[in-house]
Amino acid sequence: MSSPNEQADLQGRSNLPPVVDPISALDQAISQAPAAVAAVDSLEGLATLESTLLGKTSSVGEVRRGMGKLDPVDRPRVGAKLNEAAEVINTLLTNRRAELEDEDEGRRLQEESIDVTLEAITFPTGSLHLIQQTIDEAVDIFVGLGYRVASGPEAELAWYNFDALNTPLTHPSRLESDTMYLDWGDPDDEVLLRTHTGAVDGAP
Repeated sequence: MSSPNEQADLQGRSNLPPVVDPISALDQAISQAPAAVAAVDSLEGLATLESTLLGKTSSVGEVRRGMGKLDPVDRPRVGAKLNEAAEVINTLLTNRRAELEDEDEGRRLQEESIDVTLEAITFPTGSLHLIQQTIDEAVDIFVGLGYRVASGPEAELAWYNFDALNTPLTHPSRLESDTMYLDWGDPDDEVLLRTHTGAVDGAP
C-alpha cells in the first residue's frame, strides 16, 4: 500500500501534460512552415512569423531547450532533425523575404516614378502650295481624258530642245535672255535648262 506522500506525488503527476515526441513536433513544424510562410504578404508579418516558427516558444525552440534533458541515445537523432527543421524553415523565410523585398521595391519605384521627359514639340500640319494644288488638279483632269504624265531631264541639249524641233538659230527663244545655258559638258552641245516640254513629248 502506498504512503500518503506517494499518493500526492502520483496525483500531481497525473495533472501534467503528456510528453510530446520531439521528432513528431519537428516534423509537424516542417510540414506546416511552407503554407504559413507563403501566406505572409509583408516584411513585418514575416518577422512575426519567424519568431513564431523559430522563437523560444516555438516547437523548434522548445526542442532546442530540451536537448539537455534527452536521453544521450536520442540526442543525435533529435539533433539532426532539429538542424533539418531549422534549415528548412530558415530557407523558406529567406526566399520569401527576398520576394517581399522585390515586391516592395517595385511598388516603391512605381509610386515614386517621375516623368523627366519634356512634352514633344508639335507643329501644325502643312498643306500643298496653291500652285502645286493647281498642277495636281490639271494632271488629274488630263489623266482622266487618257493622257499620261511624262517626265524628262531638267537639263537638255540644244539639239533636242531647239534644233530637232526646227527652231532656227535666230529664234528669240534661243537668246540667253530667254534660255539659261549651263557651263557643263561640251560647249558645242549647248547644255541648257529645258524651256518647254517638246523634247519630252517626242520621247517614246
